[in-house]
Amino acid sequence: MKTFINNLKSELILFIVAIIWGTGFIATKVAVDNGMQTYNIMFIRFLISTILLYLMLKFRKIKVDKSSFIAGTILGTVLVLAYLTQTFGLYYTTPAKNSLLTGLSVIFVPYMSYLIFKTKVDKYTFIASILAFIGMYMLSGNFLESVDGFNKGDFYTILCAVLFALHIVITGYYVNKINTVVLAYVQFLVATIESLILAIYYGHLTSISTVGLLSSIYMGVFCTFVAYTLQIIGQKRLSSSTVAVILSLEVVFATILSIFLGYDKFHFIILVGSVLVFLGIITSETKLDFIFKNNKRK
Repeated sequence: MKTFINNLKSELILFIVAIIWGTGFIATKVAVDNGMQTYNIMFIRFLISTILLYLMLKFRKIKVDKSSFIAGTILGTVLVLAYLTQTFGLYYTTPAKNSLLTGLSVIFVPYMSYLIFKTKVDKYTFIASILAFIGMYMLSGNFLESVDGFNKGDFYTILCAVLFALHIVITGYYVNKINTVVLAYVQFLVATIESLILAIYYGHLTSISTVGLLSSIYMGVFCTFVAYTLQIIGQKRLSSSTVAVILSLEVVFATILSIFLGYDKFHFIILVGSVLVFLGIITSETKLDFIFKNNKRK
């Protein structure tokens, strides 16, 4: 019973993360529409998160050891590469295809976990990943449209999905070995430094608007500091595959918020897509035990 309650708490934490990340799509759109460049957004959001986590470490008197530094460096670098490839993909492909292909990370996670750590992939995880992917395909807005030929933007975006999946798998490996706050801090510190180098190199630090800055600050506090810290905490008791499916809910929340704010119009396909993602989560979490138990009783 205690294990069930602890797992439920972890799932609720990741559910909150998905909601926060869902709002991040809107915040990013606002920042981009107001002239913020990719490297600026990344630098500001990671810098704010790093400062907040540093203050937390000082308050709790926690020190960074060698293992934490190595793990955080790996995670921070993977995170930066994931965001970079996702953005590069948008230069050559449509936003709909970009979001759809990024969603492939849900499917990549269980198999990448198997390849790296030999974690067994059960049939329910496989079914859940397929349901979640189909649901996101519908939510992407590309379901009712013709799909253009494969281009290098699509290649960049698929690479982005692989990197996001890798980030989840590596996080799952380290969360029970290293203090979560330290891990998050080093990760964002490395991401901040790498983003700053890129911003300076490409000369993007001069193009910062007030509205774009405020949106980036929101992303830094909530979508990065709060969300990624909660992800590391919530992922401690769950498998990487389960985490990936729950976090895929961000697409559902982003779609709902986008419709509410007038960026998109409601369509029946959106409802079907949301239901499929939800069914994917239920399948992953319960293994359909509630159905099989009822059948046994009969």
